Amino acid sequence: MNHRALLTILSLISTIQVVIQPSHAQETETEVEFEFSAKSYFTLYAPDRINQSSPTSLEFKAKRLNDMLNGIEFRQHLLSTITEAEKEILIKETKPHTTPIIPKLDNLVTYKSYVEQEENRRPIIQFIAYSNFGNKSCRIVVNKILSKFPAYIEVSRKQSPNKVLSALNEKLNDHLKEEKLFTEELEVFRRKHNIVSFEVEREFLVSSMKDITSSITSAKIDKLDIQTTLLQIFRAKQEGKNIIFIDRVANYRNVNKYRNQIDELKQTLEALEDRYLERHPRILSTKSKIQNLEHRLTSEVEAAIRSEEQKIVTINQKEKEYPTELALIHTKIQKLDLLEIDYTARQKELEIKTEIRSFIQNEILAEETRLLREVYDIVEPGPLLKL
Repeated sequence: MNHRALLTILSLISTIQVVIQPSHAQETETEVEFEFSAKSYFTLYAPDRINQSSPTSLEFKAKRLNDMLNGIEFRQHLLSTITEAEKEILIKETKPHTTPIIPKLDNLVTYKSYVEQEENRRPIIQFIAYSNFGNKSCRIVVNKILSKFPAYIEVSRKQSPNKVLSALNEKLNDHLKEEKLFTEELEVFRRKHNIVSFEVEREFLVSSMKDITSSITSAKIDKLDIQTTLLQIFRAKQEGKNIIFIDRVANYRNVNKYRNQIDELKQTLEALEDRYLERHPRILSTKSKIQNLEHRLTSEVEAAIRSEEQKIVTINQKEKEYPTELALIHTKIQKLDLLEIDYTARQKELEIKTEIRSFIQNEILAEETRLLREVYDIVEPGPLLKL
């Protein structure tokens, strides 16, 4: 390849000129002095977040694309992608027209572009290439722009720092630290107050309160029953009646046993008195046994009465203690309620921080997704031209 031909190719690529008209403007008829032309386009799609974007914001994107497309960096990149076969085609078309004097750049290939706004708000950037040398030269360069520009946008995006993503990641790190700190503080709070479950602890305290209330009721019933028994004993003594037949006395320890033994010995004594004289040893022995058992029975009856009286004392003591126990449980429940309010507030604050962290993560994911899809969502090239 001769030096003049290579300069011609360099000139061909370096003279790409793009003009983006406002979206409301129509394509104006421009008289051109070029014999050949090739036409294609890029379609701009608004991403999900800006589906309702104004035409102005889309025009701004179109202008940004125009600046990139018209920049020297992209033209150099485009030049580097031209294959040997494509170079031969360019040389073949330009060679018959070249002279010893290199043509002016404007006489090689010139582009113009403009934006057409469709009804669905998708702007189309039309590109028209003009040349005096042949259609293939125009089509090769247009196809190169169509195939290489979207990838160039993606590479440029990845190489340039994303301030939004950086700020979101910084926020995420801060919230992760705060969330970890709050989680640790919440665990320390639980261990400090020995909290396993507020529900279980409250159920235990309520159950204890019910048990005490039930004990109070039972104590009142027992006290009334015992007082009734003591009243029966008092009246029986006044009336000279035997108190061993009162249920609580009769059922006390050995009262029934001694009474039955006494009854049996008395029957035996009657039989002996029918057979023997009053001073007979068997009669005297039986009487002695009867007296001994009657003494024991009297002691048992007195013990039964003392037992009932002691029960009254015990019940009275318990009745004094029950209110204190109830008040203690009530205090524990109040303390538990305050702890739960404090814990719930801390937990709610942690949940809020978790929600914020989750929101930031979703924002990062959305931003990353948007960036990954930006080339395809915003710029879609038209079909390649046939050479």
